[in-house]
Amino acid sequence: MYYNADGTVIGQEIWGSFAIVESIVNDPCANMHGVQYKSPDHAGLGNW
Repeated sequence: MYYNADGTVIGQEIWGSFAIVESIVNDPCANMHGVQYKSPDHAGLGNW
């Protein structure tokens, strides 16, 4: 997991240098829809 300077979780590490800040799934066959994970710090492109 990656954390910000205040100790808040940013997200799970991926590829060694990145963090997953938001995960959205829309799979009607598996009946999975919407946000699966959203960073407690903040999510979305361009925020880091």
